[in-house]
Amino acid sequence: MPERQGSSEKGEQAMAILNAAERLFFAQGYNGTSMRTIAKEAGYRSVAGLYNHFADKEAIFEGLIRARQPYDDIIAQVQALNGDTPEELISGIFQSLTQLMDAHMDFFRLVMIDYLEFGAIHVRELINDIRDRIYGMVQRITPVANLSEEVPPIVFIRLMGIQVFGYVMTKNIMPESFLGLLSDEQWRSYTLDLILNGMVGIKGVQQ
Repeated sequence: MPERQGSSEKGEQAMAILNAAERLFFAQGYNGTSMRTIAKEAGYRSVAGLYNHFADKEAIFEGLIRARQPYDDIIAQVQALNGDTPEELISGIFQSLTQLMDAHMDFFRLVMIDYLEFGAIHVRELINDIRDRIYGMVQRITPVANLSEEVPPIVFIRLMGIQVFGYVMTKNIMPESFLGLLSDEQWRSYTLDLILNGMVGIKGVQQ
C-alpha cells in the first residue's frame, strides 16, 4: 500500500505550484496562463496533479494572494513600534510601511491583477478576514499618536495606506529627472512633514 504524503510534503508541492503560477502570471498575464502551462512550469506531466491541491486557476491565484500578503508583517511591526511623541510614532510607521511595501512589491503586482481581472474581490476578502486585527493595531497606537477622537480610526488607516502606497509607487514609476531633484532622505522628510502638518502648516526641510 503506497505511503501517504505528509502535510509538509503536500505544502511544499502546493507552494511549488504557486511559485510557478506567479512566474507565469507576471510573464504572460492571468488570462494568458492556462492550467496546462502552470502544470508544465511546476514540473507536472498533466494538470491532474494540480487538482490535488487547487480546484482551478482562480483558486491558485487566491492562494497566491494569501501566501504573498504582507499584512501579518505590517501588523507585527506597527504594534512593536514605540514613540515618545506622535511625530516619532507616525514617522516610524511611515518608514516601516514604506520599507515593507518595497520588500513586497510582488504582492502589489498580484493586487493589480486581482483588481483588473476580479474587481479586487480576493484582496477585499483577505482584508475583511483580518479586519479585527487591523482595528486592534490602530487602537494600540491611537493614544500615542494623539489622533483626534472626532476622526474614525478607519480614516487614519486609509490615509496611511494612501500615503504609503502613493509614495512607493511614485518612487518606482517616476523618472529620475524628477526623483533626482531631491535625495531619498529629503523625499521622506518632506512627505512626513506634509503628513504631520498638512499643506498649510508645512515647516520645510533643511537642504
